[in-house]
Amino acid sequence: MSRESPPRVVLVGRPNVGKSTLFNAWVGEKWSIVSPRAETTRGATLAPARAEGRGILLVDTPGWAPVRTRSLLHRRMQHVLGEELLAADAVVLVVDAPRWTEAEDALVARLASASVPWGVALARADRVRPRARLLPALEAAAARAPGARFLVPFSALSGENFDRLRTALARVLPESAARASPASAPLDDTRLAGEIVREKLFEALREEVPYGLHVVPESRREEEGKLVLGFAILVARPSHKAIVIGHGGSMLRRIGTEARQELVRRWGRAVHLDLWVRVDPGWDEDTRLVAEAVAERRPEEPA
Repeated sequence: MSRESPPRVVLVGRPNVGKSTLFNAWVGEKWSIVSPRAETTRGATLAPARAEGRGILLVDTPGWAPVRTRSLLHRRMQHVLGEELLAADAVVLVVDAPRWTEAEDALVARLASASVPWGVALARADRVRPRARLLPALEAAAARAPGARFLVPFSALSGENFDRLRTALARVLPESAARASPASAPLDDTRLAGEIVREKLFEALREEVPYGLHVVPESRREEEGKLVLGFAILVARPSHKAIVIGHGGSMLRRIGTEARQELVRRWGRAVHLDLWVRVDPGWDEDTRLVAEAVAERRPEEPA
């Protein structure tokens, strides 16, 4: 007899409000890359987690943004978000505690018509200063999200109210998953390494470059006990290629070193990364590359 699927809990919010930080803290391991740049998350990543002893599938999603006439990549990112909302058994709307915007209003309107329980998590509550500002922020959020089943200020980094958030979610969860889930592909070590490389690029580069780049796995081999992975970094403009490479290759070496060091710590084995940069102005309109960029991912299950 097949096991009953756990409820699927989807994290939503506008870009750069801390969804991926919350996801990693809740799961207890880094599966979703994090950077100060908006739109770092391009697809959905899911992993098993717990809420008051209940097993759940927690899902990190791209930040909500109006589609308008943006690239195929951005349109597909928003499509992924829509698919995840349709597949959700419960939803957590993540909001930057001091800043409620029209984007949150749009998401609340969308959630109001959904048939699943949802609540609001006010992220980065520990940064609200003076602390007296937190109560008005809570009151304003409650007024603008009347359908929310819970409203919890928290900090994923300090752990403030984290248990309270998990308890609040557990109280509104259905007994089991009731909806069909989109297909997902394992986040194997090669794909994970590519995401780590992209994270380091986002952290190091100027704002105009990250949105125009993509990391593509191109080779993998074992060599004298070392895992050797090769990645092509696609950029939209020749000027971006020069920025990514840096003077005398300094930036590319820095990216490779930082990514390799994190992978060595994570895997406990020798790793070498071969990185090169290629100009591809239309990659974000390429159906295959965009599908790869937004593919839903989950931790690879042990054999």
